[in-house]
Amino acid sequence: MVDDQTIEVYNAKADEYSKIGGFTTNKHLKDFVEFHNKNDKVLDLGCGHGSAASYMLNAGLNCHAIDASAKMVELANQKFNIKAKVCTFDELDGAESFNGIYASFSLLHVGQIQFLKILQVIKRMLLPDGKLGLGMKLGTGNKRDSIGRFYAYYTEDELTKYLEGIGLAVVRRYSGTSKGLAGDVEPWVFLIGKS
Repeated sequence: MVDDQTIEVYNAKADEYSKIGGFTTNKHLKDFVEFHNKNDKVLDLGCGHGSAASYMLNAGLNCHAIDASAKMVELANQKFNIKAKVCTFDELDGAESFNGIYASFSLLHVGQIQFLKILQVIKRMLLPDGKLGLGMKLGTGNKRDSIGRFYAYYTEDELTKYLEGIGLAVVRRYSGTSKGLAGDVEPWVFLIGKS
């Protein structure tokens, strides 16, 4: 299910969110791009303000970008002209196929049952030898942050098992801590899984 409260926070804070830095300088985005060939078709699943999708397009990938927040999509298209579209996770039907799917800190806004279902849809959407880039905050349980966004937390071992459970081998791992939109500094992990 879509968490309307989380989407409304992003609609209200799209401009503020776009001012957070580091979206295109991180190693995991660069490595995700390097795992692909020129013109490979990739999906930015939860593109936010569009800087990562723009980076992938400029690197020669055929990047499609979607986000559940209409304001984020509007901002992404204004800033980068990436032709992003409004689409929620539960609207993914697995009909399109991609060489790679980049889910950078977007799937942490859904509960565990939906998370597993989305991972299964992602697996159907990946072509043979496809790659998934998955960024998540680390922890346990669910909570809303101080500005109202829903978060589900996992351990790195849990996330590794989820990817292995859909037939993806983790080929790269990145971790760190970052300050988010709500001002909290939290640990995170980014995994690149390959089928």
